[in-house]
Amino acid sequence: MNETVKSYISHFRIRELQSVLEQLGLPKSGRKSDLVARVFAFFGEEPPNGIRCRLGHSMAWGDPAHITSNAAS
Repeated sequence: MNETVKSYISHFRIRELQSVLEQLGLPKSGRKSDLVARVFAFFGEEPPNGIRCRLGHSMAWGDPAHITSNAAS
């Protein structure tokens, strides 16, 4: 997984992370840090240390789950 994809995932809102996890067939409950870690673990990656969330930041994608297809390739 490249650094750009890692950064995008780390800055997703909870609803966006839940959408990605739903597409991957993984549990959607927990704190934001848990959700981020679950997505990273799915791809065999360690989540970045000190994950910070920029409040009010939103990615400009209609469906945030499309990032999984980019990360898998």
